[in-house]
Amino acid sequence: LEAMLSPMTPEEEAEEEYLRQKRSIAFWVLLFIGIARNAQPCFLLENFKVQAFCVINDDVWLTRMFSLTAFTGVLGNISASYIWDAIGMVNSNYLAIAVNLVVDVLMMTIAPSSPGLFMGIIFFARAYSSYDIQINNMTMFSLYDSMVALKLSKIFDFNFFFAICIGVAFNFVLVYECSYKMVYFCFFVLEAIAMFLIYQFLDKKKDKTI
Repeated sequence: LEAMLSPMTPEEEAEEEYLRQKRSIAFWVLLFIGIARNAQPCFLLENFKVQAFCVINDDVWLTRMFSLTAFTGVLGNISASYIWDAIGMVNSNYLAIAVNLVVDVLMMTIAPSSPGLFMGIIFFARAYSSYDIQINNMTMFSLYDSMVALKLSKIFDFNFFFAICIGVAFNFVLVYECSYKMVYFCFFVLEAIAMFLIYQFLDKKKDKTI
């Protein structure tokens, strides 16, 4: 009776839902997917010059080429919403992980011995990194009410911090001279797990509330 006489305000309802979702497995799975999705492009962009010197020993040319990736970053930001509208939330997440997996395979195989392909990946990396960031935001606001999503984002945005931590750890543990194969193999495993989790927690439940 007291609850009926004193209904919760929208802010109180959002706080209650936030606390419920913060304790849910689904939210922490989303956080893991965000980490797996962002770790590899973060590593690639932060370490591009060190890796590139193993393929192309021209600092000035590499710097100029990398500066041009700012334009592809803008394209990644702009294209995300169009891709989302065209293929939907679940497929947009699948696409983000699939691009990472393809890059992992190329970086483990032919890219280190192909300067053109290597620079093509670096040039494209800013685009899919920007796309990943937009997919993070749109997924959160698609799954949750805006007030709840804003509160959860304070935790979820830490996926970038954890992604960078993974890259730093891989640099110290898995890099052998000019060999980055083990790094990208580990990214591949991480992303394959994320792909499975997208299927389990987003695809199979896309018609239900999270």
